Amino acid sequence: MDIHFSYIIITAIHLHRSCLRVEITSFRGGQQSQYIRMNTTYANETFLMAYFDFVETYVNPIYRIYVTRWTSIRTPVLQLFNASIRVCDMERFSSRNPFIKAFTTVAQKMSNVTLTCPLKAGMYFVKIRTGGLRNIFPLRLLYQSDSYLTVHLALFNEVQKGNLTFLADYLINSIVTSDC
Repeated sequence: MDIHFSYIIITAIHLHRSCLRVEITSFRGGQQSQYIRMNTTYANETFLMAYFDFVETYVNPIYRIYVTRWTSIRTPVLQLFNASIRVCDMERFSSRNPFIKAFTTVAQKMSNVTLTCPLKAGMYFVKIRTGGLRNIFPLRLLYQSDSYLTVHLALFNEVQKGNLTFLADYLINSIVTSDC
């Protein structure tokens, strides 16, 4: 009897998850053009394609990742994740934190950005498909119907301990809706 009950709960969670849809509502990018040149080539509600030309090799690149969610104007913004991590430490820490794991998976499955230091000069791309994101990000934290998500990803290079040089950032706003 307990096994059957557990199966029903898992099935309900799976059905609920498949009803949710993420749409990109807006995005913006910024860069220090002497370090990185960015170009968003295509975007719509479910797909975003961007290219990043790294002008030089960065020895100690650091991502600053900030994720927020809110459900209406009257509710406070919920900070889901706010951290800085060296690019080459992401894989090592991905087993300890679901957000780091999600961003690592996005880097591996939706881009050609390497998670190694140094981050070599060259052309990189990111192809974000929102349909694939719901299988990557921690659903219990992010996907609440009729909510808004903001992901702000910034890239820095640490020249000396504590001395960061801003390279680029990307801000993606999206809405989660239910189709069921």
